Amino acid sequence: CTTRQMASCARIGVLRGGEAPGGADEACGAVASKEARMHRDEGDRLYKGAKYEQAVEAYTAALQADCSVEGAFGGRAAALLMTSQYGAALHDAVRAVEACTVGAAEQHMQVDCMHAQLLLAKTLLAMGRGEEAIQHYSAVSRGADARDARTHDRRVAMQCVQEAR
Repeated sequence: CTTRQMASCARIGVLRGGEAPGGADEACGAVASKEARMHRDEGDRLYKGAKYEQAVEAYTAALQADCSVEGAFGGRAAALLMTSQYGAALHDAVRAVEACTVGAAEQHMQVDCMHAQLLLAKTLLAMGRGEEAIQHYSAVSRGADARDARTHDRRVAMQCVQEAR
C-alpha cells in the first residue's frame, strides 16, 4: 500500500476494519487493487442492469478491498441515489469529489471530476438542497467539456430553487 493510498484511506475513513494506517495493510497493494477493480467493474455492470442494491454491495466490496480504487465512490453514490438513500449517496458523492480534486493539478476539471460534481449536484437536488446543487452544477458548466445535458440539469436545479422561494 502506498503512503498516498494509506493517507487517502485514513482521511476518508474506509480502511478495512476501521483501523488507522500503520505500516503494510492487507487491504492495499496489487492484489487488493486487482480485486477492487474486479468488484468495481461488477458494480458498473450491475448498475447498468438497474440492479442498484447489488451494485451498492459490489462497490462496497471494492472500497473494502482498496479504498483508493478509481470510480468506486462515484459508482456507489449513483447506485445509492437510485435507491433513494440520499444521506449515504451524499457522503459518497462528496468523497468522489474530494478524491478527484485532491489529485487534480490542472486548472480545468478532468472529466471524472466533472462527473463527480454532477453526481453531487444531483444528490443535493434530490435532497431538496437546490441552492447548493446550483453551485455544483455551475462548477460543472464551467468545465471545459461541459455538455448540454449538464447545462439542462443546472437549469432544472435553478427552476426548482425559484419555485421553492
